[in-house]
Amino acid sequence: MKVLDVAVAPLASARFHISPVNQLMGLLRLAASGRRHPTRRGPVRETVRALATEDGALLRELVPPRGRGILPIVGVGPHRDVAGLADELEAIAAQPQSQLAREVALLTRPAPRVIRSLEAGTLGRDAARAVHRIWQLTLAESWPVLERELRMETVRRASAVGAVGWASTIGALHPSVSWLAGERTSIVLDKPVRVHEAMAADGTLTLIPSAYLIDEPLVTAGTRDHGIFYPLPGDPERRAGGDATARLLGATRARVLDGLAGPITTSGLAQRLDLPLSTVSTHLSVLHEAGLVDRQRAGRSVVWERVG
Repeated sequence: MKVLDVAVAPLASARFHISPVNQLMGLLRLAASGRRHPTRRGPVRETVRALATEDGALLRELVPPRGRGILPIVGVGPHRDVAGLADELEAIAAQPQSQLAREVALLTRPAPRVIRSLEAGTLGRDAARAVHRIWQLTLAESWPVLERELRMETVRRASAVGAVGWASTIGALHPSVSWLAGERTSIVLDKPVRVHEAMAADGTLTLIPSAYLIDEPLVTAGTRDHGIFYPLPGDPERRAGGDATARLLGATRARVLDGLAGPITTSGLAQRLDLPLSTVSTHLSVLHEAGLVDRQRAGRSVVWERVG
């Protein structure tokens, strides 16, 4: 379980953000894992080919085995003043030598090119150049369309904050993310580690959607700033069998049932599916009568869960 305590000030300044480089990081992880993306298979295949070239040699040494674990040096954290691909590449190139050395020490397999570049004092610039080259080979052409999709996602989430508040909005990011309100306000992520961190009072919380992250969200921490990278909702991999269900129940009701990837409130599910609260409530009642979903009260809210 990973717990992040959030003070009032960071929460008040929390933001949604689009990170071009971190879309590529998701692609690199998928390419290294050998897994397929349920809908975006073309860019994954292009990334596998790009990593096999001389331009991809340095990145091959940085991507963790099977795509899991720390991806050092080229992953851009949630910096306040970084916006757009050019800024992110500049942030990679400008990393201090001491930081680069610490991150190289985290690598779990031999990395001769990376070490030579570090010893020559050019690792930051070399990494930025490699990222840019692989970006050109994989995402540059499709980026305008993907950026619009990501922009729509951030607009929907930001609108939800105003409608239902941060608790429901963050809790609806992903089934493994929840909001804990008690003596401290905390964001809880279901992870196979025990980590408890607290954001600085002058820190910033940044929420970053990822088109190529198909598992659980990732969390990064800077000196003051923290970021949560979460998968775009509606991933077809999480809707297996959806067409048959839609024929049986109707498209909207099937969508409501399919949206129950974990326990969630009515308002949280409405926000996740971008549907009116009354519509979701009506369909949940019908599904409950049919024995397909279960419900229990938690304070003033009703929490729904799929049966079986």
